[in-house]
Amino acid sequence: MKALAGKGRRPIEIKLPPLHEGGEGTICAIEGQSDRVAKLPKDVQHVCEAKLQALRSRLQIATGTFCICAPQELLYSSKDSSLCIGCVMPYVSHARPLFQIYRELRNGKLSLKDGLSISRHLAEAFANVHQSHSQIADVNDCNVLVAAGNRVVIVDVDSFQVQDGGQVYRCNVGRPEYTPPELQGVSFSSIDRTVACDLFGLGVIIFSLLMRGFHPFAAGFSGSGNAPPLGTRIRNGVFPYAQRGVPHYRPKQSAPPYDALPAEVRRLFRRCFEGGHRDPHVRPTAKEWVQVLQRVTAADFAANCPTNVRTITTVQAFDRLRARLTKRLKTTKKIAVVGVIGAVSMGILAASVSHWAVNALPAGGTTRTTVATAKPTPRLWWTLANNPYKQ
Repeated sequence: MKALAGKGRRPIEIKLPPLHEGGEGTICAIEGQSDRVAKLPKDVQHVCEAKLQALRSRLQIATGTFCICAPQELLYSSKDSSLCIGCVMPYVSHARPLFQIYRELRNGKLSLKDGLSISRHLAEAFANVHQSHSQIADVNDCNVLVAAGNRVVIVDVDSFQVQDGGQVYRCNVGRPEYTPPELQGVSFSSIDRTVACDLFGLGVIIFSLLMRGFHPFAAGFSGSGNAPPLGTRIRNGVFPYAQRGVPHYRPKQSAPPYDALPAEVRRLFRRCFEGGHRDPHVRPTAKEWVQVLQRVTAADFAANCPTNVRTITTVQAFDRLRARLTKRLKTTKKIAVVGVIGAVSMGILAASVSHWAVNALPAGGTTRTTVATAKPTPRLWWTLANNPYKQ
């Protein structure tokens, strides 16, 4: 497929089939160019040439830590046509979407060091966008990619909100789990977003990167009925890690211990999700995140990580296992199986507790039983507490 690029209408060859095809358009390789691709919308009638030109002039940026995939050239079908059919933008190979990074952090393929460096690079990218009087607007885990060296790549830039002169080109889309409370349930096409809106989404991503992929508003729910969706929790300011706690909501038991985060990181999260719920302008800026994330290290997390939370009593473990299985297996026959499974599990757990107890012998050498004083620490954080540089 042939197209003409830029003001000079330079001919280029767009290769088919597309590298990627989404709901709004396609990404195609360009003949002879490995570091650039063509983005072609499915409906060219809705392409805003003025917005693409504004993004092109403001956001052409790439550093060693991040890349903003802004339009570099606009595409046209012929020399005489004034109809823009897409744009040429940078391409970074082998980049993985953020939701995949969350999984890799959770299963141990990536370490906390990776989470820290990705967070810092992302904050640098946000700061750069905000300096250009633009907003990312549709912050989510699909529009942020991570390449080699934990370099952050921001894509889908044509959905940014950008201001050019007196004209504001809005973003009409957004995901509720990254949308600040003041915009929950609001029609995006009817409002101008602010930097403070981006900063909420930035806080959500950094929290997830430092807490093994867990969303800051994900929580165990003990109230009546079904747990409200994330968007409703965000709108109501139900942050389960709040200083005073939140009735009927508690942090996920499988999440890392929140107290292991360095104090200055927790202060920024408090401003983002507690103070920011009352006043969006108190949310920490991207530059503030950069400054803090440049100072903290994995060792700072290890210093706060509890060392007495990896043991659990056999009775507690057995009761929890039996309760889970009994809830799922409703028939009498299946409940009988629970007893068999429970007996086997109790033996395994008893052996595990004995092993833990031996490793926690007092100075005199006498065997003692270790009783849990807190929730179990996930293995990733247990490893970190013992050797922060092992990963």
